[in-house]
Amino acid sequence: MEKDMSLTSFVGAIITTSSQVLVIDYVNKKYNDRDTRLPGGSVLTQEDLHEALYRKLLEETGLCTKQVTIPQKVYAVQNALRGFRKTFFHLSLKDAPCFLSLRKRFIETASGATLSPPYLAEIASVKNGMPYHYEQALERIM
Repeated sequence: MEKDMSLTSFVGAIITTSSQVLVIDYVNKKYNDRDTRLPGGSVLTQEDLHEALYRKLLEETGLCTKQVTIPQKVYAVQNALRGFRKTFFHLSLKDAPCFLSLRKRFIETASGATLSPPYLAEIASVKNGMPYHYEQALERIM
C-alpha cells in the first residue's frame, strides 16, 4: 500500500461485544477538548496500519493481539484540509477474561491529552457524543 506523505495517518479500533463498544474518555486541556473516543492514534513512519493498530491497542487498552479477532477494515476518512487520513478497524473481544487485561490507570499522551481507562458502553449511548468521523465509523458496524 502506497503512503501519501502529505497526510498524517491514524488508526482507530472499534472493539465490540454484541451491543457494546470499548471506549476511552479523552481530555486535552491545551485545546479545551473533551469527549469519548475509540482507542487509536497516529501511525509511525516505519509502521503499516495493522502494526500501528496493535501498538495503539496495547498502549491504550492493555489488550494484545491474542485477545481480539483479526481486524477488518470498516471505514476510512481523509481530510486533506486538516492533513489527516484515519482508518478504522472492527475487532471483537474473544472472551470475558480479556477484561482482566484492560489498562486500569489514566495515561498521558505525547500530545498532552489524558486518557481514561477503557470501558464498555452501549453503542447507541456514546455514538452521538463522539467526533463526527468516530460516529461514521460506528454507523458502519450497526
